[in-house]
Amino acid sequence: GMNVVAFDYRGYGRSTGKPNEAGLRLDAEAVVNFVRTRLQGEVDVTKLLLFGRSLGGSVATWYAGKSTGASGGGIKGLIIENTFMSIGDLAVKLFALLKVFRPLLPLLLKSKWEAKEHIRGVQVPVMLLSAQLDALVPPAHMNTLFENAPDNALTRIHRFFMGGHNDTPLRQPDKYYAAFKTFLADLGYPTTPMLKSSVAGGKLPSSGG
Repeated sequence: GMNVVAFDYRGYGRSTGKPNEAGLRLDAEAVVNFVRTRLQGEVDVTKLLLFGRSLGGSVATWYAGKSTGASGGGIKGLIIENTFMSIGDLAVKLFALLKVFRPLLPLLLKSKWEAKEHIRGVQVPVMLLSAQLDALVPPAHMNTLFENAPDNALTRIHRFFMGGHNDTPLRQPDKYYAAFKTFLADLGYPTTPMLKSSVAGGKLPSSGG
């Protein structure tokens, strides 16, 4: 079994404020710190997984890249779904006229989210979930992220040929959840329901998203 900690970034869902790159980084740090301190007695904080979709994947990739060192900060794996290479690359794809101003984009964009660079620093296994019918984030972006991920025997990409940006779990649920189960098993996590008393120390691993 797994514990899941989910939250809304500032400006999303019920969270107040306005989203920006610096603020979302603070939000990610705050929620992981919450897990490590406030939930330490409930979960195994040495076995954390990060999971993010779309923009959330960029945030999770940034955090994983900065947290993987000698100890890894308890981060044992990263899962990203339909995440773009960078805001600039996505903007050019969605708005063709921006190609003319591409050299100026680094100066014009307040948020950059360079996942294609951040993923190079990730030292834990990565699972990428790529919907091939994604009309917002081209699948080529996920291919580039996979290519830029450091070599790791457990890193893999799953392509879903019937899934769109938001509906892959609904359109291909069996393949989608099988990907999670296999990845978790490869990382040594329990993949069947377990009673809390049956887990050493009474703690279960945690996944944040």
